[in-house]
Amino acid sequence: MPGLAATSITDIDVVVDTEPDVRELIERMANLGNERRGNFGLEGREASSGPGDLPRHHMYLCPSGNLALHNHLPVRVYRGRHPETVKQYGDLKKQLAIQFPNDIDRYMTGKSNLIPDILKTQGFYQKQQGLIETVNRK
Repeated sequence: MPGLAATSITDIDVVVDTEPDVRELIERMANLGNERRGNFGLEGREASSGPGDLPRHHMYLCPSGNLALHNHLPVRVYRGRHPETVKQYGDLKKQLAIQFPNDIDRYMTGKSNLIPDILKTQGFYQKQQGLIETVNRK
């Protein structure tokens, strides 16, 4: 995202047609050296990390229409249309990186504080917002 402060880890969403496609890709990614990370609390999605070579990445395998995918895409679109939010989010990430240099969980929780506000503007139902917020704050 142009203008957004970022870590050296790239997040990649891979969208497939069905959940069985996700399972097949998990096996293929493991054969390439990616480490399976689980679903992080959102059913139907699987995360993996690269084999440690730079550039590092987190890959999220999601079937089309999955709630996890709807967590990422509307937030990305919103940030693309609201440069002030990009700056606010970037400043927050920098602050958290300084505050929690060795605690990724607290960094992620702090970073996720901005997400529920964005989801509300994108028409997410309260139940969907609650599930996403719970997962993001684990």
